[in-house]
Amino acid sequence: MIMKKLATLLVAMLFTAGMAFAQSNSATVDQNGNGNDVVAAQNGSLNDVMLLQQVKDNQADIVQTGNGNILQNSITGSKPGYPGYAVQSATALLDLDQVGNGNVVGLFQNNQKNRATIEQIGDGNTADVSQVAFGGVVNGNETDLSQVGNDNMTQVIQGISGGNHSDNFATIDIDGDGNGDGSVGDAYMLIEQYGDFNMANVTVDGDYNDTDVLQNGNDNEARTDIINGASYNAVSMEQTAGDNNKAVYRVGASDDNDLTLTQTGSQNISHVQVLSGADMNTTNISQVGLNNRGFWLISGGSSDMNSVTGATTGDDNKATGQISGSDNTVTFTQTGSDNLIGLSGQWNAKDGVVISGDMNTATVTQLSDMNSAVVNVSGNNNTATITQN
Repeated sequence: MIMKKLATLLVAMLFTAGMAFAQSNSATVDQNGNGNDVVAAQNGSLNDVMLLQQVKDNQADIVQTGNGNILQNSITGSKPGYPGYAVQSATALLDLDQVGNGNVVGLFQNNQKNRATIEQIGDGNTADVSQVAFGGVVNGNETDLSQVGNDNMTQVIQGISGGNHSDNFATIDIDGDGNGDGSVGDAYMLIEQYGDFNMANVTVDGDYNDTDVLQNGNDNEARTDIINGASYNAVSMEQTAGDNNKAVYRVGASDDNDLTLTQTGSQNISHVQVLSGADMNTTNISQVGLNNRGFWLISGGSSDMNSVTGATTGDDNKATGQISGSDNTVTFTQTGSDNLIGLSGQWNAKDGVVISGDMNTATVTQLSDMNSAVVNVSGNNNTATITQN
C-alpha cells in the first residue's frame, strides 16, 4: 500500500506542475514491484505519459483530454525491438482514454493474462499493442480497442510465431471515414494472433478502411462485420497452419467492399453473408486441406452485382451457397476427390448453389474423382455451368 500511495502522489505532483505551464503536460511513472496502481489525468494539449510497470499485477488508469496525446515508454528501447512503448509485465491492466486529435499509444505487455482497454476519440490516432513474451508463454491476454475518427491506424499482436500460446482475445471497433484510400491517409487495422483458441473480432463503421486478421494455429475464430452503410472497405482474414478454425464475414447494406479469406488446414469453416441491399461486393475464398466447409449467402432481392470466387484444394471439402438478386456471379473450383457442392454441405435449408433472381451466373468446376455438384436456378436469363473432370 505504501508503494501505491507514493506512486499516486508522484503522478499527482507531476500533473500539478504540468498544469502550471498549461497545454504541455508530462508525467513519468516508474514502478518496480507487484500490485502497483497509477491513476493519471491530463487536460490540455501535447500531453505525454511515460509508463513503466514491472513484475506483475500492476494497473494504470489514464485519461488524456486535448490534442496530440502520447502514451509511451519512459526508457526508450527497454524491450528488444520495442522502443518507445509503455511497458507492463504479467497480469497487468491498462485503461486508457484519449480524447482529442492525433493521439498515440504504444503498449508492450509482457507474459500472460494482461488486459488493455483503449479508447481514442479524434482524428489521426495510432494504437500499437503487443502482448508478447520473449521465450515465454502468451495466454489469456485481451485487447479491446475503439477508435472514433478518421485516418486511424491500429496494430494488435498477441504471441509470436512458434510459441505455445492460447486463449487470447482481440477486439477492434472502427468508426470513421476516409481510412486507407491513399489520398487522405493510409490507415491500417491489424490483428495478429499465434497459438490456439484465440478470437479476433473487427467491426467497421465507415468507408475506405483496410483491415487484416492473421491467425496461426488451431481452434481459432475470426469475425469481421461491415455494418450498414460502410462501403469501400478491404478485409483480409487468413488462418494458416491449423485445424478447426472458423472465419465469419458479414456485410450489411453496404457497397463495394472486398473480402479475401484464406484457410490452410483441416476441418476449417468459412461463413460469408452479404445481406439485402448490398451491391458490388467481392469475396475471394481459398481453402487448402481436408474436410473444410464453406457457406456463403447473398440475400435479398436488391443485392446486385456481387461476386463470390472460391477455390478448394484437397479431399472431402464441402461448399454451398445462395443468391437472391440480379447480376451476381459465383465461381467455384474444387481440386481433389470426394468434394461436394451441396448435398451434406447444405446450410440455411438450401442445397448446392441456389439462384433466385435474374441474370446471375454460376460456374462450378471439379477436378479429380467422386465429386458431386448441385445447382438450382429459378428466375430469368441465369446461366449455370458444371464441369467435372
